[in-house]
Amino acid sequence: NGRCLQCCGRRVPSLPDDVQRLFYEAYPHSDVFAHPTVEEMQSMGYRVPQRSLVSGDARLAGIAAVFEEVQPKEGETFLDCGSGVGKAVLAFALLYPTCQCAGVELRPALHEAAVHASSALPGLVARRIRWHLGDMFELDWGEASVLLLNSTGFDESLMQKCIEKLSSCQVGSRAIVMSQPLSAAGWKETRPSGLFRFSWGNATV
Repeated sequence: NGRCLQCCGRRVPSLPDDVQRLFYEAYPHSDVFAHPTVEEMQSMGYRVPQRSLVSGDARLAGIAAVFEEVQPKEGETFLDCGSGVGKAVLAFALLYPTCQCAGVELRPALHEAAVHASSALPGLVARRIRWHLGDMFELDWGEASVLLLNSTGFDESLMQKCIEKLSSCQVGSRAIVMSQPLSAAGWKETRPSGLFRFSWGNATV
């Protein structure tokens, strides 16, 4: 079997059978790529670009490889900023059983799907997950030590808001930033950018 040259030199994370089983029981359907409709944009009064609200799914193997790059430690807290249907949050909770996890999502339908998915998990796992419905910029990012920013659809103003929010994070925190470069004071790049596989294709991380 061959491997993509983009993956050469990467450590391939081990995915225990029980992690895979629980993840796919929580998400029995195929990948979701959900665009907000014009009606949703108007009725909810979103003040962000429509493309920033598109929900693409994290596949378990792909997001596990991304997490492996930041080497989560015992007892850390993970925050997914724009968590969609919650796949990255559930994956982190299953892969790192001593860590706390949270997701914040602006779109109610996606938030509800995430809450429903986590209800299928064993109680010990589900109790380590918190869901927030609302604007991610109104949430305190300072409690998180590992953050995921799927900024694929963000415009310049949203990227600037991310930079401002990252200034509140604790020393030693790591941010996983997708598709767009981000330069924030006090932060440094710990590894070169690379391509990782997601439901919509390869994304630079």
